[in-house]
Amino acid sequence: MNGRILIMSDGRNSRRIIVKHLQLLIFDAEVRHSKWPKFDKVPAGEYEYIDVICERGTSHADRLIEDIDFRSQFEIARPTKSYIDLTACLAVIFVGSAEKLSQVLRILGEEAKLSLKNNKMYVSPWRSLSYMRCKWLYPLGRSKNQTRVTNQGLVGNVQRGAHTRSTGNWTLQLDVLKMYCSSSLAR
Repeated sequence: MNGRILIMSDGRNSRRIIVKHLQLLIFDAEVRHSKWPKFDKVPAGEYEYIDVICERGTSHADRLIEDIDFRSQFEIARPTKSYIDLTACLAVIFVGSAEKLSQVLRILGEEAKLSLKNNKMYVSPWRSLSYMRCKWLYPLGRSKNQTRVTNQGLVGNVQRGAHTRSTGNWTLQLDVLKMYCSSSLAR
């Protein structure tokens, strides 16, 4: 394997392996299992993705969302050419902020609605913008304690957000994370 991680057919195991590697790189990462109840016209559901906190200095941290099967979440029946073109621009693996994800969901949600209506098809509840937001943006807290693995071995129960080493350079952390996810995992 030459030091590369291969994405396995079982996404759950792939996410856990990726999280362990990100933790070894001193990222505050965990697999998030979002689960939401039925409300309004949104059916109940659940979804898993990777949640990463990148510290920026001592007083601020940014949340990054990573999904290793992002593009497939937007597949619809009989898409229009414009929808096909738009989804072709999506990365297979998404790494970005909640704000960036929210923008992508808004754009794709509108285009999916147009595509389905142009084909005289019903927009199913699980294709609605509200449902898609629940997958990644449903307000759940992160776990309080987790055994952290570092390149020095197990550290034990550490508060989420605490780091054994901080570079203080958030931009470098983001670049490393994007490079790691796009080059090592996509193969």
